[in-house]
Amino acid sequence: MNINVHDIGLIITVTGIGLGVWIAKRKFNRTNESGVERFQSFTSMVVATTLDDVLYRGALVLIISGLFLMIFC
Repeated sequence: MNINVHDIGLIITVTGIGLGVWIAKRKFNRTNESGVERFQSFTSMVVATTLDDVLYRGALVLIISGLFLMIFC
C-alpha cells in the first residue's frame, strides 16, 4: 500500500476539520439556554478560552497545510 503526499494532505485536512468541529462542540456545551457561555470560575474561563484559541489556530494550520499538500505537491 503506497501512501503519497495527496493522501497525507487529505489526512491532515480531515484532522484539522475534526479538531475544528470538536472545538465548536466544546463551546456549544458551555452555553446555557440563552446562548451565554457559563464557567465555574474566572480561572476556568481563561484556561478554556485560551485552550480553544490555541486549538483553533492549530486547526487552521492543519487545514491550510493539508490543502497546500493536496494542491501543490
